[in-house]
Amino acid sequence: MKIMFTPTLVIWDAQGQSQFRMNGYYAPDKFLSALNYSLLKTELVKSGKSLADVSSFNDYFKAEKKSQLKESVAKKTARPNIKTEKFIHKSDDLAGLIKSSKKPVMLLFEQGSCLECDELHGNVFRRLPVFKQLKQFTIAQVDITSDKKIIGPKGQSVTQKELATMLDVQYTPSMLFYEAGSDKVVFRSDAYLKTFHVQALFDYVLTQEYLKESEFQRFVQRRADRMREEGQEVDLWD
Repeated sequence: MKIMFTPTLVIWDAQGQSQFRMNGYYAPDKFLSALNYSLLKTELVKSGKSLADVSSFNDYFKAEKKSQLKESVAKKTARPNIKTEKFIHKSDDLAGLIKSSKKPVMLLFEQGSCLECDELHGNVFRRLPVFKQLKQFTIAQVDITSDKKIIGPKGQSVTQKELATMLDVQYTPSMLFYEAGSDKVVFRSDAYLKTFHVQALFDYVLTQEYLKESEFQRFVQRRADRMREEGQEVDLWD
């Protein structure tokens, strides 16, 4: 099943076909939307309709949130713009950025009004050890809700929203990693991660350990064991 994160929840139909997959933690509102989305797909199959009639989960969740915001005073305090930092490249040519980079490339898929994205930027990225790791990447952001045209990693002209769909991005923030100069995704993170796991993820890519160990969780466990042996504190929920 290529499970890389815990918890991972897979919803199957009666024939054993995967209907939906949740990689990592989903906040309660998103979890409920995922269940509703899966039930919708099930009902369509029962009625004989094509699953092509179902929008992507990102679009479905976005529509639900938009509807909820219209009915809530939270609309007044929602922040529609994604956060960014000076070390993140403002490039509309991802293919050119990847080709010219001397460092591994991270594409950070996000959207506005995303609490997990806010935590990533406002907490995790501000930790000094994480910041030092970030400086070893070439980083660009993609807004999964944007209709702005960009050049994708393979040189295709697409909107940011279309690129997210093409790469099957179902969660924000998601991080896709590329080797310097290559348009091939070497690893991706589609899950809610705390600081410890973000550091482990960056180590996994920067050291190219994915070439030796295909199971990220095994790498995380070995890294934690090594840290304990060296007398370092291991806090998975920091």
